[in-house]
Amino acid sequence: MIVLPLIILSAILLGEFIFAEFYPSWNFISPVLININRVITIFAFFLLLFFFLLVFRAGLVANIIFGSILLFFFAVCACFTLNPIDTHTLPVDESTLFVYPDGKKVVVRSYQNAKTNGLIRDTVLVKEVYVFRQVIRRLR
Repeated sequence: MIVLPLIILSAILLGEFIFAEFYPSWNFISPVLININRVITIFAFFLLLFFFLLVFRAGLVANIIFGSILLFFFAVCACFTLNPIDTHTLPVDESTLFVYPDGKKVVVRSYQNAKTNGLIRDTVLVKEVYVFRQVIRRLR
């Protein structure tokens, strides 16, 4: 009964790790989808830790205490994921400058630098497939 959630959560985390390791230039198009993916990954990690307690049959008091601690850490991690201090990892598209016939786009992105509190813009060449985006290179 507990083994199926462990397999599902492990598959989610393993899939996320493999995708991040072998396709590092691919990500979601929308920052909302990126945040949802990160929160699901964080949730799967903390839930996997909690299910390990259930598998090893810890006592009821230990489950309640450790479950409360894990819930608190999940909430803190999710808040920092949804409200980042530095938006360098989640740039927002300002405009599309050019679309090539093969589907590639030249996009102007902007993000907030936490150190200087300045708005930074860059131009990148991207390839979009459904909800995924590959940053091919930065343009000068």
